[in-house]
Amino acid sequence: MSFMPRGLGGARSQLVLNHTLRLSRQRPRWGPRVAGAFVAACCAGSTVGSIRALVSAAKPQQLEIWSFNLRTEFREAEDGPDGWSKRREGVAQLLRKRTPALVCVQEATEEMLQFLTEHSGKDSYGWAAQSRSPGQPDETAGFLFDRRRLSLLSHNCTWLAPDETPHGKRAWDAECPRTFETATFGLRSELSGALASTPFLRVLNTHFDHVGVEARRLSGQMLASAVAQGAIDFPQTAQLVCGDFNSPKGGGNVVYELLTGSGVRDALRVVPVRNMVASTIHKFKGTDFASSRGDGTVELQVARGEEDVKQLDARHIDWMLWRDAAGEGEGARLLPRTCEVIVDQLPDGRWPSDHFPLSVTFDVSVGSSR
Repeated sequence: MSFMPRGLGGARSQLVLNHTLRLSRQRPRWGPRVAGAFVAACCAGSTVGSIRALVSAAKPQQLEIWSFNLRTEFREAEDGPDGWSKRREGVAQLLRKRTPALVCVQEATEEMLQFLTEHSGKDSYGWAAQSRSPGQPDETAGFLFDRRRLSLLSHNCTWLAPDETPHGKRAWDAECPRTFETATFGLRSELSGALASTPFLRVLNTHFDHVGVEARRLSGQMLASAVAQGAIDFPQTAQLVCGDFNSPKGGGNVVYELLTGSGVRDALRVVPVRNMVASTIHKFKGTDFASSRGDGTVELQVARGEEDVKQLDARHIDWMLWRDAAGEGEGARLLPRTCEVIVDQLPDGRWPSDHFPLSVTFDVSVGSSR
């Protein structure tokens, strides 16, 4: 099932240079019991008051959200001792230990997500994802979510490409087909576990191309347009934008400037970051990584003379941005409380992936627009 937003119009359509958003015509894949929860959510009534009741029913609620490039299972031979089959138990153990409410994954296949849901605690996590190559096992930009705290209300996939490009084909100067996936979540009450059917959080997760400079720029325009349209379609819903952007945020990055100039804020530049590292990609070298080159042709060095080069995260290619509800009156608010680059190692001393996970814990509330 796909969910088609209302058409783009006016000045916002110029953001994508007439490349309108194209949603998957295929049914996105959902993990166990997620589909039933979705049907229940669609059948229930929804009001801002129900969000307020859930948020204020107990102590102030917090959500820990990760952006985590898991490193694909398709590089098993190349990765040797760091292949997915040798890491997956440790990654599941990390999830059981940290219990994030939501993990926005990159490079994960549906099979990888299924494994993690089955080994991260009985009935704890669900998943939603779409292969970037329809009908074939391939990477996704999907979601793992704690079903005790979040209810999946909708999920769709948008290919980062012009309209005429078939799904699963490369676009512009990209090396690979690329997508962003969008999921809308409701909150569950800590007291009763009741399903919140009102969209509280809309999350856009992506993995930009590692080669195509033009593809990254145009993909950024499509993503910014989707955020702007989301503020119209879901005016009382907070939005989160995260992923592996395959280019450092510092040095005048055009995608970073486009997104932060369109109303989203960078959580890692709002509160102090625990375990700050120079680079979020580390090629399984962890904190010893010192290369100036990321995945493929991505340069991690940033131009000198730019003000934001002074930021300690200027070389980060994994970002987490957010925007509060845009509508008049009361809506969902997110306040970053803690930010962390997770540098936990696996029990055998190896690393969970070739990227560090980013973790942001948000206070969630309902309040008036600023």
